[in-house]
Amino acid sequence: VKMELIFVNAKHLNADQRRFSKLFYWSAFYGLQDVVFKFLGLGVSPFMKIYNGKNAIDACIEGLQYDLLELLLKDSR
Repeated sequence: VKMELIFVNAKHLNADQRRFSKLFYWSAFYGLQDVVFKFLGLGVSPFMKIYNGKNAIDACIEGLQYDLLELLLKDSR
């Protein structure tokens, strides 16, 4: 599925968007695929540093969510 990335740098997020981006990080950490793909559909890059200098890819690794990690990486080609 082709998606246009709108948000690729956390510096361009407003305060509310930064708060919501943490939800993206923790959704990836806990493997909540529906939520993660909702953020992707909104144009949020999984490579954007959103929580303590980490991104959704890092969250998948730290949360041992390898199936979700594989889906995110396949989608990034």
